[in-house]
Amino acid sequence: MMNAHNASLGIGSSTSRGFGTPPPSSVLRHALLICVLSLAIRLPWAALAQVTPISDFAGYDSLARKWLTTGEFGFANGRAYRTPGYPGFLAAIYWVSGYSTRTAQIAQAVLGAVTSGLIVLLASRLIGPRSAALAGLLHAMWPTSLAYVPVLASENLAVPFVLLTLLAATWEKESLRRRCAATGAAGLCFGILLLVRPAALFFLPAIALLAIWEPSSKRWRLRPAIVWVAVLGLTLWPWFVRNYRLGLGLPTLSTAGGINLWMGNHAEARHGGYRGGYPAAQAEGFPKGEVEAHRALKAAAMRWIVGHPWRYLTLCGQRAKRLLGTTADPWAAKWLYPVAGNDDAVVAAYRDKRSASQPADLLARARALQVRHGRMLTEFRAVAAPLMLTALILGMLHYRKFGVVVLPALSYAIGTSATFMQERFRELWDPLLLIPLAGLLADIISGTANLPPYSRLGRWIKLTMGALALTVSITALRGP
Repeated sequence: MMNAHNASLGIGSSTSRGFGTPPPSSVLRHALLICVLSLAIRLPWAALAQVTPISDFAGYDSLARKWLTTGEFGFANGRAYRTPGYPGFLAAIYWVSGYSTRTAQIAQAVLGAVTSGLIVLLASRLIGPRSAALAGLLHAMWPTSLAYVPVLASENLAVPFVLLTLLAATWEKESLRRRCAATGAAGLCFGILLLVRPAALFFLPAIALLAIWEPSSKRWRLRPAIVWVAVLGLTLWPWFVRNYRLGLGLPTLSTAGGINLWMGNHAEARHGGYRGGYPAAQAEGFPKGEVEAHRALKAAAMRWIVGHPWRYLTLCGQRAKRLLGTTADPWAAKWLYPVAGNDDAVVAAYRDKRSASQPADLLARARALQVRHGRMLTEFRAVAAPLMLTALILGMLHYRKFGVVVLPALSYAIGTSATFMQERFRELWDPLLLIPLAGLLADIISGTANLPPYSRLGRWIKLTMGALALTVSITALRGP
């Protein structure tokens, strides 16, 4: 009865596909449908939103414009603090359309829609086709993913390359030539991903394992591994050579690593991160040179970690809690409703923190919307986070099947927990967990068997686990 019920729905475990199997037409239709739906949601959002680039987002915009006008990448005091992937994406848009952040926002709406479709394709390898469509639908409507569409943030470009890397790395073929081509594509996509978002380096252990291991034959493949490493190296080599010629050392991916490690791990660090930034580091006597500061801050952070192991472990726990926790993403909260008046308030609040007097009414509005939107996002996370954690745990119990998303997610979680964490870092993590989450929701609602255990009793076990997790999360949020 259970198998017949699942087959009729098209979402049982029997409908998931092996890696490398061409997606059936139903999966492609679902992916295209979700992509179109996601685009229909994002395009008006991007076209109507007003978002002025500030902070890191203004930096990306400035790098792109300078690259176009001078032919050089980087600032005088930060030649490799930012990697060229995302500024290059903006520069290409500006070169084609002229300088227009609106055009960039529309391009990011298209990227977000493509990401929703890619989630369907990846999820269809692990769960039934309709459950895979649910994963894509979750992303299409995910609040923080929508909030970042009009923001010039590198996450918009990084997330689709995370998914492309996983799709290519796990593509299995009997032909060794095709397998090498797939792992080569994975190396290219991962190299581009690193040039867009250096923190994606935390995915490296999992992606390397997925690229050289074939679950179908349960064998290691040396030649595909060599191809993967070679293509990855060739993709990054021009950037490494450029940095070496500038005196930054070889290989240098980014000089932001030292300051990030220090911001998360020193005497005044709180909740796994510290907002003092580079000016605070300079005030403590660190050198001003880019490479010198990177090395000095990294060394200072490591000395502090060795000298305060228990405090460091506490910070690691706080970072892990923030990654999967209920705290609101402050940047997403600022532009959750990106109308002109709210944007003016956000910009005024940002400038006011830098000793520029701003109108009191705009500052009051900025505080109010930050509280209101932050509360909305916190309440959403109070429901989503415990279900995502439940789905992750169930996926870990079936790691041979869900390792495609579980291993990268855990690798990324360990890396961010060990170094530095901001809530916006979730944007590279959440899409992976939407796949087991969709499987869990389908199992609870329809009684399917996307996640273990596979018995009829499993539905009620999953429902109980989800209900308990939700109860604990909401109770903790409300407090005593």
